[in-house]
Amino acid sequence: MLDYERLMADPATAPYQYLHAGSTDHENYRFEDVPVGPSDDHATDDAALERMLPRYLEPALDFFDAFITGAADPASVPRVRWHLGNDGWHESPSWPPPGARETLLHLAADEELAAKPAAEPGEAAWVHDPADLVPSTIVDPFSFLHEYPDEGEVAARDDVLVFTGEPLPVPLTLAGRVSAHLWVGSDGPAVCLHVKLVDVAPDGGSHILLYGQERLERPGDSTPVEISLGHTAHRVPAGHRLRLQIASSDYPLFVPHPGTTESPWFAVEPALNHQRVRFGGETPSHLSLTVLPSV
Repeated sequence: MLDYERLMADPATAPYQYLHAGSTDHENYRFEDVPVGPSDDHATDDAALERMLPRYLEPALDFFDAFITGAADPASVPRVRWHLGNDGWHESPSWPPPGARETLLHLAADEELAAKPAAEPGEAAWVHDPADLVPSTIVDPFSFLHEYPDEGEVAARDDVLVFTGEPLPVPLTLAGRVSAHLWVGSDGPAVCLHVKLVDVAPDGGSHILLYGQERLERPGDSTPVEISLGHTAHRVPAGHRLRLQIASSDYPLFVPHPGTTESPWFAVEPALNHQRVRFGGETPSHLSLTVLPSV
């Protein structure tokens, strides 16, 4: 998506860009099928494989027929075809779709993700301990939807910050870029930030929608940083809540920071780091979402 954004920003290359985006992981497991049962597992079930292959191949074949073989009209290929989780397939002339706008959710006291920024400054703190790393919930990121791990146990740790919004009164349609803008401080030489956007169901089940990482050098008392979580197209149902999780490790999916100036690959004397994120007042940490009013 970073490539797509850059190519679309260049008038010389923008006319040649087409986007096809489904709610799948890298191994082509679909969000519609979670939790993936044996009859939908194309790695082990031949019938599931026969259903999956056309979904995987036909969009590319249609594109080739339109632009290489000449067997189809190029006008038949939509500029953007995208799957909206919990809804279905859509087409639009651009991405994000027309009508999309930015909306902000603000970090606030009492672990709240609020619609309005807090007038008074506040902060939340945690300790990064290289000897007690936050465990990865994802074992194989290529098969994320096949695993579809719950975040509850990790979110309950003392070294994971959580900021949770109120239950949604109506569905929220995410369609575009998502990023976290945080004011971060540390007594360490650098801080690794692992940020997750999580969908929390009414029954308490919590699953990642997006996640991103950033390393901030010499953060000092408080430094602003943007963490890109990528793009998504997902309709969060009414009654669900959005949660932002912040940690300093995600192991073994990512190499942990040692808490010192040593190389993360060769460190032998790790150290504790005391981290903080500030919000409200002049340090307005927030989550930026791209949303559609309706689809």
